Amino acid sequence: MKYILSACLLAVGCSIFSPDSSNTHGYSLIDIGSGGNDAGVDSGVVDSGNDSSDSSTNVRMNNSMEPSIGGSNNADGSIDAGVNNSAGAGGGSDSDAGVVINNIVSPCLDLFNQGNTVNNTYTISGNNIYCDMDHGGWALIYSTTNNNPHATENTTVVPNTSTYLSADVVKSLADQSHQVHIQTAGQWDTESITSTIDSQPIKDLRLLMDLSASSDNTVWEGPYNDDRIIGSYQGDLWPNIYHAAGNVNGIHIGPQLSGGTGSLSRWRFNGPDVAIEVYIK
Repeated sequence: MKYILSACLLAVGCSIFSPDSSNTHGYSLIDIGSGGNDAGVDSGVVDSGNDSSDSSTNVRMNNSMEPSIGGSNNADGSIDAGVNNSAGAGGGSDSDAGVVINNIVSPCLDLFNQGNTVNNTYTISGNNIYCDMDHGGWALIYSTTNNNPHATENTTVVPNTSTYLSADVVKSLADQSHQVHIQTAGQWDTESITSTIDSQPIKDLRLLMDLSASSDNTVWEGPYNDDRIIGSYQGDLWPNIYHAAGNVNGIHIGPQLSGGTGSLSRWRFNGPDVAIEVYIK
């Protein structure tokens, strides 16, 4: 499916985080629910409805360009919107959220192709995905900080946190992605490796396997595609990222690395822990 918005409309909806200084991570949630069963791209947005004590606003979107009142407010201050492709009225509701949207191809890339060029967190059916748009629409699935190599599971993963997405969300994203990119935070072009399209790393991630399971320089590209790639520990699964076992110069990234290795976030086993980010597209 080419466009993420079309996928949202065909299924149940999507939501977008927008900048908000009052939020811990600087994002506020805009929910887009489904108010009709027919598909299509909306061509009109009409802001209507009543504000409530939670400061949220009812919004209706349809392609008839006519005002229609619907939607419902959330206690968290988010905005619910009804979405309908017909000329008639329909209502969005909170019950629309949380339903899995299928058949989405590389969600962040689809959003990028729709013209979304701001690095931000976008939510699809309750799955909060941070998208790096500076480099063409990559989804962040794992992050660590310089002072905390031990990442923990979270529903939202954003840069400068030690967090990772749940296994089911990662598998869903990996099943619809084609490449893996690992980098030192903020060093996309200088301290990184990127897998070639549809090569073994993304295939391993679809199985929730450690990316070192096929430690082969031919499937990676980038400045760090060198001796640190070599080495593998076959027993590690998500959320462990890379375990170049037996190679003191090898990559060791993961909160639960086997063999007593523990939590590491290092490009080389004998080097320092650094802030690491793992993206897929």
